[in-house]
Amino acid sequence: MLHADGTYRWFNTHGKVVEWDGEGRPLRMAGMMRDIHQRKTAELGSQESEARFRGIFENTSRLVALLTPEGKNILTNPVGYAFTGLTPEGTSSLHFWEGHWWLNDDDRRKIKEAVLRAATGETVRFEIVQRATNGELLTSDISIAPIFDAEGKVAFLMPEANNITDLKRLQDKLERSERFFRTAFENTSIGFAIYSGDSTLVDANAALCKMLGYERGELIGKTFVDLTPIEDRYHDLETVISQLKAGGGRATLVKRYLRRDGQAILVKSHVVHTDFDPDGTPVQGLCIIEDITEQERMKAALNQSEKLFREAFEFGPVGATILNSDGRYLEVNEAFVRMLGYQRHEIVGLNNRDISVAGDVSADLSAMFQRIEAGGGRATLMKQYIHRDGRAIDARLEVATISGDIRRPTEDLRFLCFAQDMTELRTAQQALQTSELRADLAVTSAGIGVWEWNAQTDLGFYSERTCEILDIGPTEIKTEEAWLALIHPEDRPAYQLSRSAHLEGETAFHKCELRILQKNGTYKWIDDFGKVVERDDSGRPLRMVGTLRDITQTVEQHQKIQKLAFSDPLTALPNRALFNSRCESALNRACIDQAIFALIIIDLDNFKDVNDTLGHLAGDQLLCGVSARLCDCLREADMLARLGGDEFAVILESLPDRRTVADIAERLLASLSPPFRIAGEDLFISASIGVAAYPDQGKTADELFAHADAALYQAKARGRNNFQFYDEALAEKTELKLRLGNALRTACLNNELELAYQPKVKLETGHVIGAEALLRWRHPEFGLLMPASFIPLAEDNGTIVDIGRWVIRNAAQTAAILNKGRQDAIKIAVNLSPRQFIKNDLASHVRDALEETDCHPAWIECEITESLLLENEACVQETLEQLHTLGVSIAIDDFGTGHSALAYLNRFPVDVLKIDRSFISGMDSKSRGKELVTAFILIANALGMEVVAEGVETEEQTAVLKTLGCCTGQGYLYGKPMSLIDFKQSIGSSAIVGTLS
Repeated sequence: MLHADGTYRWFNTHGKVVEWDGEGRPLRMAGMMRDIHQRKTAELGSQESEARFRGIFENTSRLVALLTPEGKNILTNPVGYAFTGLTPEGTSSLHFWEGHWWLNDDDRRKIKEAVLRAATGETVRFEIVQRATNGELLTSDISIAPIFDAEGKVAFLMPEANNITDLKRLQDKLERSERFFRTAFENTSIGFAIYSGDSTLVDANAALCKMLGYERGELIGKTFVDLTPIEDRYHDLETVISQLKAGGGRATLVKRYLRRDGQAILVKSHVVHTDFDPDGTPVQGLCIIEDITEQERMKAALNQSEKLFREAFEFGPVGATILNSDGRYLEVNEAFVRMLGYQRHEIVGLNNRDISVAGDVSADLSAMFQRIEAGGGRATLMKQYIHRDGRAIDARLEVATISGDIRRPTEDLRFLCFAQDMTELRTAQQALQTSELRADLAVTSAGIGVWEWNAQTDLGFYSERTCEILDIGPTEIKTEEAWLALIHPEDRPAYQLSRSAHLEGETAFHKCELRILQKNGTYKWIDDFGKVVERDDSGRPLRMVGTLRDITQTVEQHQKIQKLAFSDPLTALPNRALFNSRCESALNRACIDQAIFALIIIDLDNFKDVNDTLGHLAGDQLLCGVSARLCDCLREADMLARLGGDEFAVILESLPDRRTVADIAERLLASLSPPFRIAGEDLFISASIGVAAYPDQGKTADELFAHADAALYQAKARGRNNFQFYDEALAEKTELKLRLGNALRTACLNNELELAYQPKVKLETGHVIGAEALLRWRHPEFGLLMPASFIPLAEDNGTIVDIGRWVIRNAAQTAAILNKGRQDAIKIAVNLSPRQFIKNDLASHVRDALEETDCHPAWIECEITESLLLENEACVQETLEQLHTLGVSIAIDDFGTGHSALAYLNRFPVDVLKIDRSFISGMDSKSRGKELVTAFILIANALGMEVVAEGVETEEQTAVLKTLGCCTGQGYLYGKPMSLIDFKQSIGSSAIVGTLS
């Protein structure tokens, strides 16, 4: 019936007439309708399914049956009956495993077990092999599946058998092929790789893994590009793509691969695509890789060898030829044709007989073959060729077989011959005999001994002169062992090394200087020279000849020269040169052995006083005595040297600790405590010692010397007669001192120096009448430095002279500028160092400065210290008088603080006394400062000298000084040191007192 949704549905209806009319016609019916659409659809579907099942069951190419759960046959399709030869009537009461004549007992048992398992609800699959009616063995793939009812119970079993005999045969064949390929793949010595469509390696055999140095797991996943050197990739890729296109998926190329260790190898690679997808794109391929690195290397070596042979053959100095088995010349070189006077084309093709003297042994081939065969393929014989001009040429002929068999001469037999012209050799031999005669005469007359040694018999021959030199008889030394017994034990190793090296062919000759024992027990120095003059075919020495000469006098003279060069002539100790050499060697040993090594520098305290008071002879005796005592304090392995003057140095090696160094230093100091008896008097001396130890206090000889020297100065600074180890703080101070000292040398050139001016005033009026020029150094790194930080350095390194000249000239220039147009002169004072007075012609420098700057001498005042008047009196007095003659005034600075110079005031041309600031400041206390100042002023006035008071800081001091008669003052009350510009301004003030403080 048509449903409201537009579809037709199945219904079940029944009804009856419930009302009739009078004529018996039905008027009304009543009934029921039930929807059976779902059941009806299922029935129709079941019928359709059964029809489809029946169609498949009847028409399938496989054996299909329907069984009860117990395994009895219900239904079998026609294929089953045809295959088994059974009928429906014959199988209806049988179990599935019964009635089949072609099944054996094992197959029946296997089928029965499968049926029972399937009855439990399991699908079972297995294979059996049976013999068909025609006797052929067939393999069947059997599956038994359960069929369940609506309640899920097994209602039927459905066996299905498929004949897979052809498939099994194909599988077996494929497996055999795979095993064969895999065996070949894994066991071949050639590399095999299987790659995917994108050239990624999916498998590689052991040979390829070994070739490239990878494990198989490391290699799989890489591409051929990954294994190719970067510089080869583009070329190789272009080449292989081109070949694959042209060769239908095949390519062969020689290329390089990189091993895992980075080494490149040369390979020959065969590539073939083996599998393609439907559109022809390769999805798999095989690559066969052969390592040809060694093959190519051997090929290159062969080519090189052939090239060398060809070059040796063509350009060798000896005649070379190649002959065939008939004795015909196939090739000749230039030396051969030149030896015989022919052109090359004239000889090639000729027979050996054509250019040989009649009766020559090599002209008879059979005789030559016998000689070559007897020599194992080689022979040496003398031969005579016929020169083009007809004369005979004597030659030494070396013949060797290079191809073929001499015992069975054939067309491929070839000989290589080297022919050496012996004409010149024979002439040379005659000349050699004459030369040897002359040499024998020369050797005899020169006092040279000749010897010869036979290596085969180990017997020696010695000339008469040799026996005289060695003080032996002609037969006393026969063997090498007897000769070695005479050599000094210390010289034997060097002798044997030199001789062995020459005998092995490593050196051109043997030469050695050695000591030989004489019969009187002494040793004589000889110069032994020898050369192997004959060896066998394998290079072993047969005969050696040589000469020897007595060099004892030369060696002794050299030793004396060495002693003079490396020892101190006074004390016989090692000198500085030998000490430096030993120091370097000791440092190397300490570095290798990781040992403590120490360097000690010893300087005698006040040794100059000994020379000055007792004379240099006494000083020399003292140095000898000191060296002897110091030596007694040291170990045998230690070294004491005199570096010069009164300075000594010690090397201490293989020390257990630093305490040992200190102990030795203390012993050295203590050894000098007892008096030395010199010139009939007891003389006492002490020393200062500086120590630097490796590796903590220096790692090079220069560092150790510098640090030990710095420690020495520290010992002197601490009162002398002590020792000091180098320390880091001292290093920094020393380094700064060195840097400043070096920078001072260029300070003038770099315009780093400048002058500051501290005014001098007339106490009565307060007017500026002059200034003291005070030096300053504007260092580029350390800023403005005061004189105390660098003047001592300048005096030590000698730069004070140049600096002093700079100060004098600039002060003179300043004075000339300030006094230009002035009526009252402004005087500029400069400080002079004692070093400027010593051999520096100070007066001339001052004169030149005055002339160059147009400065009047009266405008300059030179300040000196009291101590200068006590040093080098004659030189100082002469210079001061020269300065005074120039018109420059002389002032004694810091008067009263140094040595008493009162006795010298009247002897030297001094114009000014500058009273030190310590006395001026002392006037305010209860000390006798005021009395001392009074005394200084009275002394100056009595000698007609001007007085300048330094360090005036208060007006009270000024008042006292004026009452005492002091006319001039200098100090912070009047002004601190200032620039030239500021000083010019101060000059303009009518009174300066208190204005610049």
